[in-house]
Amino acid sequence: MSQGRKVADQPDFDIAFREARSGGRPVEVRNIPFIGFREEHGEAAFYREVLRQNEDFKPDVVFFQFYHSGGDAGIAACCRELKAAAHAPLVFGSIGDPFYTGWRKPFARPLPRSATDLARHADAFFATAFGNVADELARQGGKNVIFLPNAFCPAHFPYWMDAFVREPAYDLAMVCSRGRLIGRKMVAAVQNNWRRRWLVAHLARRFGDRLAVFGRGWEGTPFGKGAVAFDDQVAIYRDSRVCLDAPAPILHTDYYSSDRPFFMLGSGTPTVFFHTPRFEKILREGEHVFYVRRLRDVCGVCEKALALPDDVRLARAQRVREFVRERHLIAHRVDTVISTAEALLRHRRGELTKEDALRAVRMHHFLPEVDLEAEYPFCTRNWVG
Repeated sequence: MSQGRKVADQPDFDIAFREARSGGRPVEVRNIPFIGFREEHGEAAFYREVLRQNEDFKPDVVFFQFYHSGGDAGIAACCRELKAAAHAPLVFGSIGDPFYTGWRKPFARPLPRSATDLARHADAFFATAFGNVADELARQGGKNVIFLPNAFCPAHFPYWMDAFVREPAYDLAMVCSRGRLIGRKMVAAVQNNWRRRWLVAHLARRFGDRLAVFGRGWEGTPFGKGAVAFDDQVAIYRDSRVCLDAPAPILHTDYYSSDRPFFMLGSGTPTVFFHTPRFEKILREGEHVFYVRRLRDVCGVCEKALALPDDVRLARAQRVREFVRERHLIAHRVDTVISTAEALLRHRRGELTKEDALRAVRMHHFLPEVDLEAEYPFCTRNWVG
């Protein structure tokens, strides 16, 4: 069950599952874009279709991908029926948005009921933000909760392997919307939108016309370049000397980033990224990204990245793009999901202990030098096999 109105909304996940192999055999896939199906047929019909497909297809895994866009009422009952069926598959779920909880209660964006109900009944649950988010999922009864970051999407950006741009149009580029200071998620939005506005104003004072900001809300400013289509943003990064990610709304949460830093890395352009805890286990400072650890340091970090000579910048671009191709495509994230299914099925059959089942999960996203045994307490919660 992919997040979207049509399969083409998440093409990389669909392609990666269809091209994957498990035990030397191709992975067979049926994909229901759950937002579109629910809008056309209704929520009850969607859950009936999931159960019908389970009976007909008899999958090893039913995966609700990024399942946090409605669907609150029926997901728990659907999971119970799947587990009670004559063919009882593994049930997996995931979230991809920056939900966050913890001590900053006024600025919380709580996990939706669809996600917590699914986590409670799932055999494994994947999250792009961890730390207190994972703590809350485990507190709600989630088991085998695993960190799974965002990644680069080649199907959206087929031009990403083109020759590098030697004379970029922009010195320093960002893609981010300005955001509103009022709205449905007002309190949570204010903090992040204030931070973005301060950041862009600060950069504009330092860099002047060297700064280009793409996205809604910056119209009428000297640096505003207008909105950009999702599939065009890597082209913007490729045509920039340095690209800067907007700060995440949850800078205090382990491992979190949006998909945008991976898009920047895939472009090969030197990337300035607001550090979140433990992200140095994924991207090396200086080699893959330039980290900003305090908001007030952003201009100095950007100056450092802009100072790279062109020959160094282009050589670095090739290495970084190869690093993305080796470790940070959607196909790598899909392989983590598939290896989790293989490990849990083997654990069910008594072939693996719960500890060995966790070791069998392939986590391409961590740097090769990371000691996974030491990292498991941070990147998993309530692992029971």
